[in-house]
Amino acid sequence: MVGAKSFDLKEFGVEISPEMLAKINNYTLKPLTADDVYVRKYLLAHNGIDRDNERFPEDLLNDFMTTLPGKSFLKNHDKNSLPIGRFFNAATETFGPDFFKELTGEEISLPDTVTAAKVLWGWVYMLKSDFNNELITNIDGGIYRHASIGFRATDLVAQKADINSAVQYWQYVAPGEATESSIVWLGAQPGAMAVKKIKESSKEEGGKSMDLQKVSKAFGRAVTEETIAEVHTQIISEKDAELGTLNTQVGALNTEVSGLKAQVSALQPLAEEGKAFRDDLIKQYHTLKVKVEDVKETLEAKASLEAIAKAYPVEFLRDEIKILNERVAVKFPDRDQLKGDARQDKSGDSGKKNVLVPDEK
Repeated sequence: MVGAKSFDLKEFGVEISPEMLAKINNYTLKPLTADDVYVRKYLLAHNGIDRDNERFPEDLLNDFMTTLPGKSFLKNHDKNSLPIGRFFNAATETFGPDFFKELTGEEISLPDTVTAAKVLWGWVYMLKSDFNNELITNIDGGIYRHASIGFRATDLVAQKADINSAVQYWQYVAPGEATESSIVWLGAQPGAMAVKKIKESSKEEGGKSMDLQKVSKAFGRAVTEETIAEVHTQIISEKDAELGTLNTQVGALNTEVSGLKAQVSALQPLAEEGKAFRDDLIKQYHTLKVKVEDVKETLEAKASLEAIAKAYPVEFLRDEIKILNERVAVKFPDRDQLKGDARQDKSGDSGKKNVLVPDEK
């Protein structure tokens, strides 16, 4: 039997970072060191159609991610036995179906409307002790390879192409909760298993190990191979929050634009009245200019004068019209052209004899 301190971190499990150990110690009653624990990373679930013709949607995988840490790692979903380990971290990641096959050796069956595989990662820790030697040896040897998640979901509904067609698959409905995960002889989800260290050749050309410095620089924060999925999820959450803020700002701007449109609609009749008033002033201005012989009464002269007058402020036009009216009054004084009879009573004797009246005898 292998002793408690004989494990080589380079050969067994996942090399433990200080961040991982801090998360593990959130669940312990006494502090553990990296020499005390064995860690494995499992692909536990995905958004493909499984062997039972069932599927986890993307939002339910998110629920599993937030509820898995702290849950038990079991054998064969045996809830009557004590756990063999505990999950301390979880994350989701999205990549292409080809990379899924390269990573797991199995195909993922996605619905026609889904193009990317979304997977749930879970990190489990177990104690390095004699009673776990056989378990850890079988996990590292690939004998205890497959995993299966225990969960609760709101519902399970049939998915059809249309109401009259046959059921294509059954889909669980969020919200939900991850209740445990187990090592099993074969899980319902193809590809649900303990995975080896991911090589750079899976995502880039050249087959070199992943350049974590470049990844850290691109992400703007330090990452390890064990935390890269978690950091990726954090970045997506941050971008989603930024998008939510932008959507709020866009909503406020749309509200402001709607208010401005209402103001424009209310001002439109006033603008039309104002234009009519200005047009009338320009017409008066032209008429008076013609009267005082400042311009000729031709279509060309009228068009030229109106083009100039359109640039004048209203107050200037009104002042000019007042001055022109004064000039017109001087040029065309308001007086009688013919002197009339000013007498009011024309019925009296004029002192002259009416020749049509015969003389009295």
